[in-house]
Amino acid sequence: FMSSAGLRALYAMFIELRAVNADLSEADMHTAIGAGTYKSQHLKVLNMSRNTKVAFDTAGFDMFIETFTDLETAVASF
Repeated sequence: FMSSAGLRALYAMFIELRAVNADLSEADMHTAIGAGTYKSQHLKVLNMSRNTKVAFDTAGFDMFIETFTDLETAVASF
């Protein structure tokens, strides 16, 4: 289960990590998210439950945060 508070916490982490490690301008990042070509370089999610994945995807987080079911693949993605 992930509530809206959990989604807000993930988004806050995403924003904080971008502030420290901005790889693109804000406008370029939003364009790339819309095009499906941007994923956070510094935030990944591992082993979400089915219900959490539905909430995550419905909120649109899958457009900019990668999710994994395998630890080795997740670590290698950094």
